[in-house]
Amino acid sequence: MEGSFHIFRRGEVVLLYFGYTNCPDICPLVMSRFAYLEEKLGDDIDEVAMILVATDPERDTPDALRRYVERYSSRIIALTGTPQQIEEVLKLYGIYSEKSLEEDREYLIPHFALVIVADKNMVMRYALTPEMEPDEYVRAVRYLLER
Repeated sequence: MEGSFHIFRRGEVVLLYFGYTNCPDICPLVMSRFAYLEEKLGDDIDEVAMILVATDPERDTPDALRRYVERYSSRIIALTGTPQQIEEVLKLYGIYSEKSLEEDREYLIPHFALVIVADKNMVMRYALTPEMEPDEYVRAVRYLLER
């Protein structure tokens, strides 16, 4: 997969989100939560990997993803690949995502909208919803950082 700006490693708390740059609502909300985390965690952000995996490889080129995530935080790792590679990753994680044609609009991609959170040992601990308050994201990450 292409587009990594930072390589995450064991020892970091990982927030993994599947979305796309043309998403009209949920994805920008999640990206704003990631930006809030960076702001509130201070130096502890160095122990956190925030990852966006593109569910729209046709439009989400590495350049498009870079421009998108930089609006929120240069620390967000944005990944894309071929449609086949993306499909394999979605299957691996059991993530729903499907192109949906809309009248008078470009297509949308309804998708799984939770942020998967793994601890420093890469064990999934919980999922965060886009609707959760930003401080809940901070508390969740701080809890795992202290373990």
